[in-house]
Amino acid sequence: MQYIQYQISTYKIIFSILFSVFAFVSFSDSLLSYDTEKLNSLIQEFSRHHPGSSVIIYNPDKGHVEYVFNRETAFRGFFSPGSIIKVFSAMAFMENAGQFQFNPSRRIICRGKYFLLPSVRITPSDEKIFNIRRENDGRRYLRCSKSHGPTDLHNAIAHSCNVYFLSYAEKNSNLIYKILVDRWKLNSSVKGSLNGAQIKLSANPFPGEIEILASSIGEGGLIRISPLKAAQIFGSFFIQKNALIPSENIKANSATAYSMHYNRSAANDLLKALQAVHQTGTLSSMKITNSRVKILASKTGTGTQYGKIFSTHAWNVIYFQIEGKKRVLVTFVKKGYGGKEAGQLSRLVINHL
Repeated sequence: MQYIQYQISTYKIIFSILFSVFAFVSFSDSLLSYDTEKLNSLIQEFSRHHPGSSVIIYNPDKGHVEYVFNRETAFRGFFSPGSIIKVFSAMAFMENAGQFQFNPSRRIICRGKYFLLPSVRITPSDEKIFNIRRENDGRRYLRCSKSHGPTDLHNAIAHSCNVYFLSYAEKNSNLIYKILVDRWKLNSSVKGSLNGAQIKLSANPFPGEIEILASSIGEGGLIRISPLKAAQIFGSFFIQKNALIPSENIKANSATAYSMHYNRSAANDLLKALQAVHQTGTLSSMKITNSRVKILASKTGTGTQYGKIFSTHAWNVIYFQIEGKKRVLVTFVKKGYGGKEAGQLSRLVINHL
């Protein structure tokens, strides 16, 4: 009997050692090491010319915020998402194709102008929020970044065409706004203990038609998010799993913030379009010299500052792989453009990982 007890104790010790080793290896394998001092120095220098810039590197599988620069902006700042929201508008179109009369292969002609429907009422508030222009014949329109010509879904994502997204959103603008808020939780808290957890209410409790429509391209102020929220929701999208509660405690177990159910066919098709953003699209000028990094998908965004129709802030969301580990990089610049200033900041970070 004593011998049997001795054997059991021995097995317990061996099992405990093996479990500890396995846990350590698994934990180590999930981590990336960052030269925080170097990254901080580089981004601080960038921020001298671009005040208020922020960076997050996020592990979507664990919900861990592994690196953050400028917590105040990253966790507590709320801004119009601009074109990064088009990823979720596109998912809404694909998952509700009948209600939006959506066909991803159909090409919509973009001549650089989206003409508002004659029935749309333009309020004094709209004039302060949007740069609404008028043709000689009296028709009013919102600008696109350029004339994209015939544009399908993949090109609309890669080159960020406003005309494409507004043309489908106008089929049912109330529904697209509802989906962005309810389905994708874009006006909801990130949950958890980080300081960005509070909800930022919409800028206008009684939004007009144009504000609701423009939410599909991340404009108008109805939807405003923090860089932390962008990391959370894009992290969920890239791995097609639940949105996790973000944490800076890298030893913390992951916890679900929101259950997310993905149409994998639609999501995978969209991921292919997001691969083209840095290859031939709005982020193609970002030259990566770090051979250890592979860009898997990306999206740029240029959001109008609320109430300042000629001022914009800039977003990048980049899904990348390094040393076999996949991470989400969110860069935000308070004044600039997604394909320019935010792209410069993303390049700076990625090339020094």
